[in-house]
Amino acid sequence: MYALLFYMKIKNPLTMNDWDIKNFLIIVVSIQLSIIGLILLSNFQIFNLLIIRVAIGCIYLLYIPGLLLLRIFKLHNLGSVKTTLFSIGLSITTIIGLGFFINTTFPLLGFTHPISIMCFIITLSIAVSFLCYLSYKIDNYPIETSYINLKDAMCYISLLFILALSIIGTYLVNFYNNTLLLYVFLFVVSIFIILSVCTKLISNNIFPFLIFIISLSLLYHNALISSHIWGWDIFVEYNLANLVLQNSIWNSSLYSNVNPMLSIVMLAPLLSITCNLDLTWVFKLIFPLIFSFVPVGLYILFKDQTNDIISFLACIFFVSLNTFYVDMFYLARQQIAELFLVLILLIMVSNILNYTKKTSLILIFSISLILSHYGLSFIFIFMLIVSCIIYYIYKLMTINKYNNILLNIYIIVPLIVFLYTWYVYNSNSSLIYSILGIGVKISTTAIYEFANSENSQGLYLLTKTPGSSLYLVYKLIQIACQISIFIGLIAVVLTNSYKKINIEYLIISYIAFIICVMAIIIPYFAGFLYVSRIYQIALIFLAPFCIIGLHKILTIFNAQFKFICIFNDYHIFALISIFIVIFLLFNSGVIFELAKDKPYSFSLNTTREFPIFSESDILSAQWLNSNANNYKVFGDSYNRLIFYKYTLNVYGTLPNDIHKGTYIYLGHNNILTNKLRIQGDLSNIYYDNIDKYIGSNYKLLDSGYSQIYYQQI
Repeated sequence: MYALLFYMKIKNPLTMNDWDIKNFLIIVVSIQLSIIGLILLSNFQIFNLLIIRVAIGCIYLLYIPGLLLLRIFKLHNLGSVKTTLFSIGLSITTIIGLGFFINTTFPLLGFTHPISIMCFIITLSIAVSFLCYLSYKIDNYPIETSYINLKDAMCYISLLFILALSIIGTYLVNFYNNTLLLYVFLFVVSIFIILSVCTKLISNNIFPFLIFIISLSLLYHNALISSHIWGWDIFVEYNLANLVLQNSIWNSSLYSNVNPMLSIVMLAPLLSITCNLDLTWVFKLIFPLIFSFVPVGLYILFKDQTNDIISFLACIFFVSLNTFYVDMFYLARQQIAELFLVLILLIMVSNILNYTKKTSLILIFSISLILSHYGLSFIFIFMLIVSCIIYYIYKLMTINKYNNILLNIYIIVPLIVFLYTWYVYNSNSSLIYSILGIGVKISTTAIYEFANSENSQGLYLLTKTPGSSLYLVYKLIQIACQISIFIGLIAVVLTNSYKKINIEYLIISYIAFIICVMAIIIPYFAGFLYVSRIYQIALIFLAPFCIIGLHKILTIFNAQFKFICIFNDYHIFALISIFIVIFLLFNSGVIFELAKDKPYSFSLNTTREFPIFSESDILSAQWLNSNANNYKVFGDSYNRLIFYKYTLNVYGTLPNDIHKGTYIYLGHNNILTNKLRIQGDLSNIYYDNIDKYIGSNYKLLDSGYSQIYYQQI
């Protein structure tokens, strides 16, 4: 009997767009009524089921609208992964579009606070109901439904053990300063990676979910450190999203490069009010959850063009780079934009969609990308323009009859027009001015400062002398990965082993590689996004070529040195998996921690200096923000960041000229070390004594862990 239960099948909830229309609509309406009921119960203060509201709220906002649109587009038999990815992408597009519509039109009807829970949930309910009606009318015919059995479900549930280790590990770090479980977590992840490649214990069908769990766990093992947000850009993102919550309306004229990003000023506030979740936890919990689907999408993208093992290892390589789980956390807008980029690429290489549906979805997701992140938008458009020119030259030189989808002027021109229009008419064209400023700077210095490490982030990092032999090994591993990418790109063209690789994707990948080279040799080129972020974006295209390159290198080695050992593909991929695990352990900081060699992981080493702020730091900054009007505050290169959470004004970094009527802020780390971290250009970072700047200034606040001084003279 138990064996029969083990193989019992249930309808796959991830492919609800393939269900019978009546059963499908019953589920949708039930979820809609549930979230409305939970909101009403909370508003009338009957009781507040926070966890349930967050879960149902996320499903309602991030999944249901997209599922309905899939039915309206008549997109079926996509499989669990593609259905989930497209549903999330279309749902986010719907939410930010609906938020923009409410914000624009409701004030004309007399509603002065359109971004409020009642205005939004009523409008969304009407929109979902209308989509339900369209689904019933357009897609009301029998469809083959997929099933999952309990045996497979148990495999998926067992992998949640990895996620549990990550979450519990951060809890122990936050409250007991104990990092042991995070070490265990990272070693368990490493073991799973090797077992997935070297054994049959983990089926290839489980790979997408395993990649999702590893990605989310890596993100959470840093994101959940501290009960506050940390990093750089995220403080500005929080500020702008919080302004929308406080005013219940978005001010599109506010001068800021981040303000036109609807992924921040619409998606984050609407998730917050619907789920009744503090904005801090929207950024720490929900945004990483969404971002974890990016590697899953990449797995399908790579698999469609290579094979299971190459795509799996490429995705693990992508998430192993510490930019993925460190830098990307404090770039919430880029998290959303990268999801849209992956969806665009998935549609481009798809063989199951017709031309009209491909074009429509690419335009929808491309516009959503532009609304989500300016930097990635400009890089994306630049790549499309250059790739399109190369593609048309290639087409003229060959008899290839390939029907190009993305590299098409009828796609690119409307996107350029929309990008320019959106960024000109929002935030007083601040982004256009920023781009023009960078362009002028590059053009005026490109010749006489070419390949100058003082003004090129990439070249500075490449030529910088490692601080120890272990850091030299780490640098050589990074360089080996980049050489492997180059070899992989060459091997794909010169051999016939990878004929499935889409020609548009291949051309764009070459442009991505060229952009990485430009970030190294052209001065100020990487200044807009930073070289680590450019490399991370490039790996969306280049990750599989690293694995292909490594495979090619080992294959050549095997052919030349058969007298030493004979490898087959199984052994080669096993060696690559071990290399990727070593890459992960270096990037996560485990190896440096164990060797006590200048550790840099703030999750594994709580003493490491990083813009993570204590409760005292936050309270002191809140006190100054509440008690001073139009204030100017100075702090070191880390502690000044905390004030971007409260205002968009530019703050000074010591040791700039401190004049009368300004404030000096000292954080927890400053008090402990009696030092200030001063950063000028790339290589100019030093520490200065606090006493040099305090002098006879009046001490306004001293909490014991943070201090605020007032400049009187």
